[in-house]
Amino acid sequence: MKKIRFLFHYQCSSIWIYDDKGELICNGFSDELEKENEIAQLTNELADEYDSLFENNETAFEYKGFSSEEDKQFFLKKTNIAVALIKSRLGNNYIVESRVDL
Repeated sequence: MKKIRFLFHYQCSSIWIYDDKGELICNGFSDELEKENEIAQLTNELADEYDSLFENNETAFEYKGFSSEEDKQFFLKKTNIAVALIKSRLGNNYIVESRVDL
């Protein structure tokens, strides 16, 4: 069965899609997900928030982190909502995994 992994990498989509052999198909939205505006909006927002946790300029690339524990917990809550939405819409066609390391 195909697999969707929800994980964050700097300047990448949080959606990683694998075929039933474990080979990466794409980093981004599948045809089924392209129609899901709520998921697209939430995952894009999360990706932007994740990217903002890093300083990236001419002299440095480093992880800054969240400004507070509350901000981190709110981000994780939104991540769980996104994963639940993906599972509810695509859970019959994909195994959905969440791998969020912060």
